[in-house]
Amino acid sequence: IPRPLPQLIVQAQQRPPLTPTDVKNIATSTVPLAEMRIEQVFGKYVNPRPKLELEFRNKEEMKAYTKDPTIFAFVNNLKPSKVVIGVENDLFKMAPNVMTGPATKVLMAHEVLHTRSAAFSRDIDKTYGKPQSNGQLPTFSDGTRVRNVKEGLTERFTKEMLEINATPADYDKESSWANKVVDIVGDDTAKKAYFSHDPAAMKQVKAAIEQLVIADKLQQREEALPIALK
Repeated sequence: IPRPLPQLIVQAQQRPPLTPTDVKNIATSTVPLAEMRIEQVFGKYVNPRPKLELEFRNKEEMKAYTKDPTIFAFVNNLKPSKVVIGVENDLFKMAPNVMTGPATKVLMAHEVLHTRSAAFSRDIDKTYGKPQSNGQLPTFSDGTRVRNVKEGLTERFTKEMLEINATPADYDKESSWANKVVDIVGDDTAKKAYFSHDPAAMKQVKAAIEQLVIADKLQQREEALPIALK
């Protein structure tokens, strides 16, 4: 679920915003290209390959479904063949210099990657998406929810397949944690887990996440010690 960078929203704009028709046309043309590119770059890892359909929703429909007006598009992990797109997102009007045609294509590529990693996402959500005894979801010390490592990996693979260094999505923290996971398990294992939900690879990825969670908590405790005890 990409959220465009808020710091890029500026007041003075000259570029006309994308219309709902523009968004539909961009999405319709981008999805098959993204599918093709995923096959070219990650094909040996990808399984399954759902046949995709697009569902376009207006502003009120997206708000009712997502509860977050900044969300442009999403994939339901229980229905990974469908990409839902909000064609009237306020960001098209608020930040037309950010939500351009090319930027929208990048965000769509991010969503198509989610359709190829639904089993991975379900597993991560099941493991890290339940509230703890304090009623809060598992979270790293910088505020990143542990389960959103999946978004960080999606960003990493979006950049890799498009050969770019940045995207319009606001997932810098999530990407940092995801990259740490890859540093531990290796690129091959991360892709086996993400794209095909390989059991052995998943075990290693979740062990790496646990390692990071523990190390992060220990770091917090150390930082909380009085100077005289450090």
